[in-house]
Amino acid sequence: MSDRVEHRPIDRVWVAAVALVGLVILGHGVRAVLTGWIPSGDDGYWAIMARSVFSSRPPLLGSSSSGGVVTGTGFHHLGPLGFYLLAPFVALFGGVGVAVGAAAVNAAAAVIAPVAVRRGVGERAGWVVVVTTALLAFTMGSELLVDPWNPHLAVLSLWCALCCAWAVLAGGVAWGAAGVFFASLSLQTHLSFVPVAGIAGVVLLVGTAWGCAHRERAEGSPWWRRWLPLFAALAAGLLANLVVAVQQLFGAGPGNLTNALSSGTGQEQPIGVEAGARTVAQAFDPTNWLPGSWFPQVIRPADLASPWLVVGVFVVLVGLEVLAVRRRSTRSVPALTLVLVLVVVSVWVAAGLGLRIGVPMTLARWAWPVALLTIAVIVDVAVGMWLERTPDLSPDEARSTASPLVRWSGLAAVVLLCTANVVPRDEGSGAKEQFRAPITDLLDQVGDQVAELGRPYISVNLQPLAAEATVALMDDLDERGVPFALDDPVALRQAGTHRTPDGSETATVVLRGGAAVLEPPPAGYGTIAEVMPLSTEEQRWYLEARDGLDDRLGQFLDRLGSDAALRDRVGPSEGAVLDLEATSWALVLCGRFRELPTGSVDLERAVIDDDDRTRLCELEDQLT
Repeated sequence: MSDRVEHRPIDRVWVAAVALVGLVILGHGVRAVLTGWIPSGDDGYWAIMARSVFSSRPPLLGSSSSGGVVTGTGFHHLGPLGFYLLAPFVALFGGVGVAVGAAAVNAAAAVIAPVAVRRGVGERAGWVVVVTTALLAFTMGSELLVDPWNPHLAVLSLWCALCCAWAVLAGGVAWGAAGVFFASLSLQTHLSFVPVAGIAGVVLLVGTAWGCAHRERAEGSPWWRRWLPLFAALAAGLLANLVVAVQQLFGAGPGNLTNALSSGTGQEQPIGVEAGARTVAQAFDPTNWLPGSWFPQVIRPADLASPWLVVGVFVVLVGLEVLAVRRRSTRSVPALTLVLVLVVVSVWVAAGLGLRIGVPMTLARWAWPVALLTIAVIVDVAVGMWLERTPDLSPDEARSTASPLVRWSGLAAVVLLCTANVVPRDEGSGAKEQFRAPITDLLDQVGDQVAELGRPYISVNLQPLAAEATVALMDDLDERGVPFALDDPVALRQAGTHRTPDGSETATVVLRGGAAVLEPPPAGYGTIAEVMPLSTEEQRWYLEARDGLDDRLGQFLDRLGSDAALRDRVGPSEGAVLDLEATSWALVLCGRFRELPTGSVDLERAVIDDDDRTRLCELEDQLT
C-alpha cells in the first residue's frame, strides 16, 4: 500500500481555495482584536487557565464539566490540551488571545483536512473536502470560529481528525500523526465528542499500523523507516495526552479519567432512539447549514429533523458498500465502513442525551463533522463508481482525478462561502456578543477600583449579564496579576482551586446586572457602578407588568390542566410542560417555542394582553 495516490501537481487554483479557507478563519481572529472582543462567561475561564500554563500552577485538568455538577462528582473534561495550545496567544495578546488562538487552531484544522484527503485519497476528494470545510466554517459563523468554548473548539478539530482517518484508510499513512493530535484535542475538549473522536483515534492508529506493515520497503533502507508514520502517530498521541496521563497516575485522589468515565451523566431521562435519530438528522438536514441554524441550542424532540433522513443515509451507505465489495474497490470499502459505523454510533450516543425541556444541541455538535464526512465519502465514491464506466479512464483516474469543472466550480463555491462568512455573525458563543459592550463599560468603571483592593473575594452572581461580567472581571484581575478568591465550587473548578478563600480577602465584590439590578442591593453591599440595558421608564413599566404575573399565570395553567374546553380554545403547543416550577413565565409566554400562543381571549383576560406581552418579552430579551 503506498503513502499516497498518484495525483496532479498542486496547482494555483487548489492553493487559492485552501488558503482562502484558512485566511478567512484567521481574519476573524484579527477582527476580534480590532473590535475589542472580551473573554467573558466560559471563555473567560479559558483565558484564565491558558494564562496559568506559564505559571507555577500549570493546569492538569480540562475545564469543569456540567455533568460533574449534576452527578456531584465534580469531574472535568478529559484534558487541558486546549489550554496549552492557547497559552502562547494569551501570553502575547492578553485575554483576547484565546480568540486569536482558537482562530489559529481552527485554521490549521481547516487547512490540514483537505490537504490530507487530497494527498491520501485523491484530487477529487480533496476538492469535495475543501468545499465542505468552507461550508462548516460558514455554518459556524465568525464568533464560533474564535470561540474557545468546548462544544465549539472541538468541532473543526474533530473534522480534521475524521478527514485524516479517511486519508489513512486510503493509504496516506503520513497523516496519522496529525489526525491523532486533532482527535486528542477534540476528545479532551468536550466529553460529548469522546465516542466519535475515540473511534477516529483508533482508526488512525490501526490504519497507520496496517499501512506501514504493507508499505514497500526501499532497497537498502533500514527496517524502521517503513514504520516512521506509526512512530510519529504514537508520539503525537503521547505528546497530546501526556498531561492527562500524569494527572490520572499521579494526581491527588481518584484520577479525572476514572471519575469522568465511571460517574455517568446524571441524566435520568434519556431522549431515546427516535429522538436520537432526529438529533443526528439535524446535521443531515440542509436547512441546518444556513445562518442561524444552530439556534436555539435546546430544541424539542418534535421540532427536530425527520429520522428518515438518517435511515436514507444508512440505506445509501449500505448500497454503496455492497457495490464496492462486488467491484473489489479496496479504496472505497474502508471509508464507507468508517462512516457507516460513525452514523450508527452517532444515533446511539444521541439517544443517551438527557432531556432538558428539549434536546441540548450543544452536546451534539460532533454530529456536523460526522454528517459532513458521510456526505463527502458518498459523493466521492459514487462519482468514482460512475466514472469507472468510462472506457478511456483507468481505475485510479476514475477514483481520484478532478475534472476542470470540479476544480473551478469548487473554487467558486469556496469563494462564495468564505465571502459570505466575512459578515460578523454569532451562533451562540461562550462569550456572548450582546453582552460585550455593557461588560466593557462595567470593567472600565470598576476594574481599577477592584484591582486596588488587594485580594478581593469575588461572589459569583448567576444572573446572565452579571455572570458573564464576573468572569470577565476575573480574567482582568488575573491579567493584572491581582489575586482573588472564590467560594463557588463550579467557578473554583474552572478558575483554579488555589483561589479558595483563606482569610486574607480584603473586600467582597458582587457584580449585578440586567434583571438583578431591578432590585436593591443586599444588606451590607454598596454599588460602585451600574450598567443597565433598560431606561428608567422601561424599568418602571417592566416591574409593573411583572407584578403578580406569576400568580395569574400559575392559576391559569392550573385551569388549563382541569378544563378540557379551555385547553381546546387556548391551544397550547404540542408537548407543552405548562408547569412554572419546571420552566418559567418567559418560556411559557415568549420566544419561538413559547407554550401558549397569542390571540387567546381567555389568556388576555386572565393573564396579560398580547400587546403588553410582546413588550414584556422584548424587555426580558434585553435583560437576559
